[in-house]
Amino acid sequence: MDENVSCIKKKSENKSCSSHEECWTNYCGKGVCELNPQPLSSNILTPPEIMSLLDLIGFRTKTFSLLWRGSNKGFGARTFHSHCDGKGATLTVVKTTTGYILGGYASLAWHSAESHFVDTDSFQYFLTNAQNKPLKLNNIDPEFGPYGNSQYGPTWGN
Repeated sequence: MDENVSCIKKKSENKSCSSHEECWTNYCGKGVCELNPQPLSSNILTPPEIMSLLDLIGFRTKTFSLLWRGSNKGFGARTFHSHCDGKGATLTVVKTTTGYILGGYASLAWHSAESHFVDTDSFQYFLTNAQNKPLKLNNIDPEFGPYGNSQYGPTWGN
């Protein structure tokens, strides 16, 4: 049973579900559905999208702490690095101006040393795209994983 999922049916009757999809399908149209506790704080993703993302990237049982939100703290590269450098593994979520949702994962802490991380566990993902098909892209060349540079926000690849 997924510990991150609970449903409130008819605003008083609690119901545990085996998945968020079951909860959403069976109860959200009839009452209130929520993640409890919420594994990821996001103004971009809806609760079903959060669970879809965590399923796609294989992090269903992980929870995350918000380090930086561009809409609150600013979108500048230096602002990103001031909040994220040295903090450990991070998951980045971006919504493009065309509405696509994408991002990446860095298993090592960000830095501003103008160099790539050698990070065999890093990857990029597309939750929504023109093909409407979620996609996870593992880093095939660990020499060109995430790139730390104070002039750039979160960057992957070469």
